[in-house]
Amino acid sequence: AAAAGTVVLLSGAAVLLAGSLAVHAGAARESLLQITAAWSGRAAVLLLCFALLPNAVVWAAAYGLGPGFAVGAAGAVAPLGITAYPLLPSFPLFAILPTPGPAEPLPLAASAAVSIAAGVTVAYAAVPRRSADLARSGAGETAGIAALGSLFCALVLTLLAYAAGGSLGVSVLATFGPSGRLVGAAALAWTTAVSVPGALVLRWLRRRVALGGMPAERLAEV
Repeated sequence: AAAAGTVVLLSGAAVLLAGSLAVHAGAARESLLQITAAWSGRAAVLLLCFALLPNAVVWAAAYGLGPGFAVGAAGAVAPLGITAYPLLPSFPLFAILPTPGPAEPLPLAASAAVSIAAGVTVAYAAVPRRSADLARSGAGETAGIAALGSLFCALVLTLLAYAAGGSLGVSVLATFGPSGRLVGAAALAWTTAVSVPGALVLRWLRRRVALGGMPAERLAEV
């Protein structure tokens, strides 16, 4: 359950990152061209960008969960709003950062969808599919599995967030990336709030199927 939820959360974060890249592709290209005129230099910058993609996905996951991430000492990117950035070095991954401003409906909906999808995945994985296993598992056990899956998912995101943050210099460039503590807390809150009640509802539906309380053709939907 924890692995499935983590994979879905990071996959959703990758989609958020791809969306930002699509919106700001022109700015990213312009940034690449400004760094160097040599093709070898541009190739090296692109390789560095690819090497940093896992970090960027974790930053996007932090955004999707709500806490967002720091961009310098005063800049921050979160679904509820984006503050002004400090003067940043010319770099393609910086060029795809969202434009500073208040919260907008589409980013809010996208970030919520990522977090909810992770919770739903944990819930789905926590409920046995076989009738025999379903009969042996109680509601408390199902809720406990979902809660433990949420906890381990949060622990993984905490470690990834700590690993993805760092410093690019001093003063305004001293703080970059997500807060491991805040990301872990948000991951735990989102996945637990969705997975525990979701697992209990799904268990009830599957038990109805197993006991013949639901038409057989509905089995595939549950």
